[in-house]
Amino acid sequence: MLQAKRDKYMILNGELTLLQPAVSPFVYQDIHTLNRECRYTAQHIEFLNIAADKLFSTKLKQGADTIERQAKELLEKNRTTRNATVGVRLSMDAEGNYRLEELEPTIYEGYTLRLLRPTTLCIAGDIPWPAFPTSALIEAKKLADTVVKQRGVHEALITDSQRHIVSDATKPLILIREYTATFSPTTQHSVESKLAIAACQHIGLKVEFEHFGIEEVERADELLYVTYQGITAYEKIGRHSFMNIIAERVATAMEELYQASKNKTR
Repeated sequence: MLQAKRDKYMILNGELTLLQPAVSPFVYQDIHTLNRECRYTAQHIEFLNIAADKLFSTKLKQGADTIERQAKELLEKNRTTRNATVGVRLSMDAEGNYRLEELEPTIYEGYTLRLLRPTTLCIAGDIPWPAFPTSALIEAKKLADTVVKQRGVHEALITDSQRHIVSDATKPLILIREYTATFSPTTQHSVESKLAIAACQHIGLKVEFEHFGIEEVERADELLYVTYQGITAYEKIGRHSFMNIIAERVATAMEELYQASKNKTR
């Protein structure tokens, strides 16, 4: 006998309701949760409000305590696992309507190096406002990934008109060459970047902020990115293969820094 599919819920303007697709453009932040507890909520709200103010001339009125309470209510209603990292997307549209919705659970606990090692390929195509996570950004990345998958590659790296690789704020790229970690200047202002930068410095890497293109990537020792799921290290681009030694150290440092900050607030 087939088991009935369980309804999924979301939070819309503070009210628990059945999950429904967004109909208006929005800005967003993806919050890392473990054991139904949010991480860096206040910082996520700060960056959400920067984007919302810049693009929509509005801001989220709710504070971190409210968002964390509502996120916990959502995860409990959806019967989400307590034992692995789950993302919660906080988004807001131009009218000031805000949503909380559950993202795909992981098989990991906390910030870690994911086992998945995707292959990648560069394709040309600007991303609108890469410094601000938006619904347009989601669709642009989805289209780019679909294009490269037809060529047997997992994920796309998008290059702009100046042949720079576009690194968006919710998925900041880190190029590792020898003992230097290079971040794109467009991704400095995000929770993911702030944490990754601190982790790189914690393990003794030099941190730089520069645009980079395919030539620099093909000379890199490692290429990785950060999301709410942790660190993902690319396996190769074209015929150039990457290692993932530094990636593991960065992921470990991210979790250590979070735990240290959590202990300080107790």
